[in-house]
Amino acid sequence: MNVGETTPPAASSVTPFVRWTAYGIALLDKQEFTAAAAAFRRTAVEYPKLADGCINEGIVLYTQGRYAEALKLFAAADAIAPENMRARYYVGLCYRWQYQYAKALAALVPVARAYPRFGQVDDDLGWIYLLNRRYPEARLEFEAALAVDPDDVVAHKWLSGMYTALGEKGLAAEEARQTAQTKDDPAALWRVLGYWRANLDVAREVTPGHIHGDEDGLNAETKQILNTQNPPSMVWIQHRGGYPLPPV
Repeated sequence: MNVGETTPPAASSVTPFVRWTAYGIALLDKQEFTAAAAAFRRTAVEYPKLADGCINEGIVLYTQGRYAEALKLFAAADAIAPENMRARYYVGLCYRWQYQYAKALAALVPVARAYPRFGQVDDDLGWIYLLNRRYPEARLEFEAALAVDPDDVVAHKWLSGMYTALGEKGLAAEEARQTAQTKDDPAALWRVLGYWRANLDVAREVTPGHIHGDEDGLNAETKQILNTQNPPSMVWIQHRGGYPLPPV
């Protein structure tokens, strides 16, 4: 210990660019769009030779559905770093959601070629080809997505329709079966709740915090939580003063 002495902290190797970018990402994750855009804009001003600030602010606008404004920022990023595939991907998404499919394909196809393991872009391309009834091309994209992630629910779902349209009923039935196995099942919660009601000792372990010893009191509280027909952990967060759930 250096009593009475002040040792200056070691210099951080983290640059302001990284700090502001991380801060912006955290704000975007919390859906604080205005503050996130301001954080990313600061990096664009302070580091004008890096395209990331424009791209990141553009992503904030894209997330809000402000596609025309986002496209302007992606164009600014392209002026700094031409052929930036990250910017091109979001350009493609902006055009996709504006139903400008030819422009979306022009932006997304190079991304898929540059990053063959990026299954999401294959799903995006497959969807566009599907809407335009270009079934063979849609099939190739969804199959490429499954080559990356065999559990890709989107690809399984739309491949079933692709195979049906192409007359391959056996493959269509298999993809329908895969979709049924991997898609979200809203009815599953009821089965879980039934099991928890029959096994209160298991149900109370799902709650983030509880005290053993008063078993009767615990069982009564667990039953009360289960009666709300929601998973106990979520209800506990809502009714115990924890963080509120995001709006659906």
